This record gives sequence, C-alpha cells and structure tokens, in this order.
Amino acid sequence: MGALLWPLLFVLFFNCRQQAEKNVRSFALQLQQCWQRMMLQDSQNITNSEILRRDQFLSGLRDDCLRRDMLTKVALVYNLTFSTIKTEAILQAEVEGGPQLHCCMVSSAPPSPWEDDLQKLKVELKTELLKELDTKVSGLSHSLLQSIRAEFQKL
Repeated sequence: MGALLWPLLFVLFFNCRQQAEKNVRSFALQLQQCWQRMMLQDSQNITNSEILRRDQFLSGLRDDCLRRDMLTKVALVYNLTFSTIKTEAILQAEVEGGPQLHCCMVSSAPPSPWEDDLQKLKVELKTELLKELDTKVSGLSHSLLQSIRAEFQKL
C-alpha cells in the first residue's frame, strides 16, 4: 500500500497551491502537512529537502508580487530555508499589509514630467555614440588597410 501511496503524496505536494480563501500562513501549514505525509512514506529518496520545500512554497504562492519579493530574497541569499522564507512571506503578507500596496503604487504612478526629455536624451546619446563608433571603426579600418598594403609592398 505504501508504494502506491507515495506517488500520490508526491503529486499532492507538488500540486499544492495557495487557494483564494487561504492566507499565506494557512497555505504554509497545508504545504507542510503534505510534505510530512510524503516523508512518512519515503524520506530516503529526497535530497535538499529545505530547498525543495522552499521552492514549492514560493511557486504555490497566489500573490505574484509577494512571490516576486520572496524570489528576490532567495536570489540574494540562495540557502534561505523554507522556515525563513515562510516567516518572511507571512510577515510581509499579514503584518506589513502585503506587497499588493507596493505593486499597485508602482503600477499606478503617474508618468514623470521628464520622461519625454529623458527619451530625447537617450536618442541623442545613442546617435552620438553611433557616430563616434562609426568614426573609430572607420579609422581602424583605414589603419588596418594601410598596414596590410605596407606588408604587401614588402613582399
């Protein structure tokens, strides 16, 4: 029976997602319960269990902004454990009001009054750099051709 149960528990763990009615804390508990049931059946074949649980927790988070924030933390410090990232996510989602406010503020910010000027400056800079690059490449090509001609004349 155990051999048949383990694949099902494995699938349940990897399909565990935060449902609309669940907060981050409830989702973390649900994921932890799935993990424990799976480990009771077969803990020998699982390596990097902390990373595996952490990554599944992150992929199962419903809130894209919260997931992005947590993934950024993991990118900065790869060996963060499930427990650490879970605590961070719960704090951010429940105590600090979550990242939704931050994401909304960023996406609904009015355009900068200098945005047009910045775009013009970028275009001018690009044009200037391309001209300078063209001049330098032409100069190098001319020098290279002269060197090659000089070598051929020696032959």
